[in-house]
Amino acid sequence: VDMGRACEVLYTAVNGEGETRMQIEPYLLHHANRAWYVLGKTDVHQEVRMLKLARIKELTLLTRPFKRPSSYKISDKLGQAWRLLPEGKVYKIELTFTARVATNVSEVRWHDSQSHELLDDGRCVMRFEIDGLKEIAWWICGYADQVEVNKPKKLREMVAKKHQSAAALYDE
Repeated sequence: VDMGRACEVLYTAVNGEGETRMQIEPYLLHHANRAWYVLGKTDVHQEVRMLKLARIKELTLLTRPFKRPSSYKISDKLGQAWRLLPEGKVYKIELTFTARVATNVSEVRWHDSQSHELLDDGRCVMRFEIDGLKEIAWWICGYADQVEVNKPKKLREMVAKKHQSAAALYDE
């Protein structure tokens, strides 16, 4: 039940180093990347932040009420990010998936902006408009040799560098 009450949390930093005690006015819960997050305004940051629930070590419900903005939506924070982290610049992404994975990839709704085209040879061209490249680059790397980045060049170079670094781990 949404009680409209602020909470105090002890939150562990992403790298596991250091903890911050803060008050949060929880606006909504969001599930992404196999994890739950709470979005709300914190007293430490004085803005809406996204806190991973698994990193909250202590939580105390306070008596202080707050009024959540009635029109607040997850897109207010995430914008066109691939998953969770908008970077402030929207890119037009174009990827070509091999016939081996084309059907599976095209059957999933990865992002609100996506479109796809199945080619006669079985491959699939997918297009997205994404805020930021870092998150989608990691996702693309998960498809290894089953996908090629066509656009933008910057993303193509990022993915190539990640693959080269991974391959170097196996060099003898």
